Amino acid sequence: MTRLLSRLIFVFISIFNSYGQTDSLIYTLPQPDLKWGIPGGLLISPDNKYFLVQYDYKPTYVAVYELNGFKKLKTFKIKGHYVHFSSSFFTDDNSGVYIDIGKRININLDIGKHSIGKEKIQYLLFNLQTGERQKIKCEDGPKGCEYETSSPYRNEILKEYLTFDKSLLFKIEDRKVNIYEK
Repeated sequence: MTRLLSRLIFVFISIFNSYGQTDSLIYTLPQPDLKWGIPGGLLISPDNKYFLVQYDYKPTYVAVYELNGFKKLKTFKIKGHYVHFSSSFFTDDNSGVYIDIGKRININLDIGKHSIGKEKIQYLLFNLQTGERQKIKCEDGPKGCEYETSSPYRNEILKEYLTFDKSLLFKIEDRKVNIYEK
């Protein structure tokens, strides 16, 4: 039984390590000029026009790039927050992005109702053209508070992100963002 289990583990590790190795590396994003410059997540617009890379935390820096040519357009600094790209999203016309800053607002409720608080996600809405930012409560956002946050185009555990047209694979590996052609 242990022999079978060890073989299954070996096969799983082999498959896990070989995932994406047939893809060809086409670009590595330059390291940003930040204290640490460690990438933590990536968000790709549904029209494959933009992508965002999150660096560091407290403060977090979000760099905005054009997908065509990998040109950096802007960098936003978000003080005192760790952003959650898994529950962030672009506006319908991709002119802005709702970034989940993970701020939770606790509201004391009646203990007799068996609830001690309620959490609400709060977003920063960034206008990608003007750079303006605005705080948005989740209930005031276009998707409300309860919606699916995962996308079939990303693997948060492996830090791999696939464009919506599945032509490019972004991987965060060795403190770098590498871009592979599929």
